[in-house]
Amino acid sequence: MDTVRNGEFTLTNTNRLIKFFNGANGLKTGSTSKAGFCISASAKRDNLQLIAVVMGASTRDVRNKTAGEMLEYGFANFDYGGFENDTVCNIPIKGGKDTEFCADYQGYGAVVKKGEKLVKNVVIFDDISAPIAQGDVVGKVTYFCADKTLYECDVISCEDVQKIGFFDAFVSILKNALIL
Repeated sequence: MDTVRNGEFTLTNTNRLIKFFNGANGLKTGSTSKAGFCISASAKRDNLQLIAVVMGASTRDVRNKTAGEMLEYGFANFDYGGFENDTVCNIPIKGGKDTEFCADYQGYGAVVKKGEKLVKNVVIFDDISAPIAQGDVVGKVTYFCADKTLYECDVISCEDVQKIGFFDAFVSILKNALIL
């Protein structure tokens, strides 16, 4: 309960899970003669946010108990696995003014069964040759869980690499010869 308008008006939250369920953070309750007692309840624990929807319950208490049981089942049996956006550096390139470059790829997250892990596999294409432009696709990332592919995305160059010219090659050879 809370008051507004300098205490003139009282608001009551009918979602009792907010007070009694660990991690409860919202949503909506309601009831009508046709729909019965309904709730959309949400809760978050660690990185896992769940929503339970109950419609047509016979009483407010049944509605709340059922939503709580659904959320507990979700937290007991599922986890969130995820990877942030990332960058791969030191990717070799042939025939470029630079010998290496960097590329970015999207992260991904999914709800997985407890005990299973989300795994990523980053593959950079072989024999990348200059020139390449920022935004060129230079590889693939695949996200798996229990040997099932869940998501794939491109690895994208985050820089331009110009093709090496005769003068640049000559200077490079000269520098290497002087260092020896």
